Amino acid sequence: MLFDDPAKLDPDEILDWYALCAAGLVQELQEAHRRISQQASLQPYLTTALPIGSTMSDVDDHFRSCREELELATVLTMVATTEGRIRIDASRRSNRSGDDLARRLARLFDEARVAWQVPLYENGIMEAWKTYIRMFAGLPAKDEERFIKSIGALGTMLNLRHWVAHGRYWQPKLTIESYPPTMVARIVDDLYISLRAVAQHGGLTAFP
Repeated sequence: MLFDDPAKLDPDEILDWYALCAAGLVQELQEAHRRISQQASLQPYLTTALPIGSTMSDVDDHFRSCREELELATVLTMVATTEGRIRIDASRRSNRSGDDLARRLARLFDEARVAWQVPLYENGIMEAWKTYIRMFAGLPAKDEERFIKSIGALGTMLNLRHWVAHGRYWQPKLTIESYPPTMVARIVDDLYISLRAVAQHGGLTAFP
């Protein structure tokens, strides 16, 4: 099953799932159009959202909303699985010794009562990576800047993830349309590439 072990999912796998679901919505939309054009009843699972008398425009609006919800679910899945992978990796590193990143992560996990309370960004796991990159990795300046930027890019996604996951009860500051699934996948890919490159350059255990 696709989500049996979410922390091992790559962005491309999630995008494939998204494409499959999106294709299904297109087929359902076409079928709904066909039925309305023939003055037939809509599919039973659409009658609550689209009662008798619904127009083509009503159908289009409903499926546009379905597509938006699918995109948000995809982004939520992608960001959540990325966080899971980062946390699992950090927990494993914190139990090792011999490099500055492992020592910094160990302190974070020692200070937290439970692992999930370790912050991801502010004074947390990603800050430990940033500090390692700036002070210990010995990277060329242009690579250092690029890797730090990729770490920060995921941070902007967390606000969107929080908004979706916690009931959307506040006005989001992000323009949601600015972060389609394909863009988020690119952000996650860039982050993975950066963390793997830093680990390889510094002689650390590889990032999964």
